[in-house]
Amino acid sequence: MANRDHRYVEIQPGDTVIVSASPIPGNEEYVARTIDNLFKAGANVYYHTVKHAHVSGHASQEELKLMLGLTRPKYFIPIHGEFRMLVQHGRLAVETGVAPENVFIIENGQAIEFFADGSARRAPRSRQATFSSMGYRSGRGRGRVARPPRPRQRWHVHRGRDRR
Repeated sequence: MANRDHRYVEIQPGDTVIVSASPIPGNEEYVARTIDNLFKAGANVYYHTVKHAHVSGHASQEELKLMLGLTRPKYFIPIHGEFRMLVQHGRLAVETGVAPENVFIIENGQAIEFFADGSARRAPRSRQATFSSMGYRSGRGRGRVARPPRPRQRWHVHRGRDRR
């Protein structure tokens, strides 16, 4: 829209545009150029240094509790965030009724096994996966390192052999 190349939306003089994101390191120049183009199109622009319209994109504790209350999960594995955030999210789950033994705080590569009888547990080390920037190895892999999966390609590790 700021570059006047959107198929359906055209900024007109007097339009109001709110940029609710804050620039992240590395894209400040692009964001500044976009805001300048909006001004050139005649828009009234509110952005991070003019108005504090930024939202974090992360839910508040009350919103997290609401989702836990609506979904009432039997098991809960918080994801995405620093380890301390995962622990706090797990505590919220317990506060909303998830059994403490059914909350799993895990790190990348750790696996949880779910069984037909409805139980779950942390997988033994032999079934964990280890990840690196160059590839991954299953716990059963006898030291063989596989290429990382390509986009739209899934690899299944089975009995120490990689299958596509």
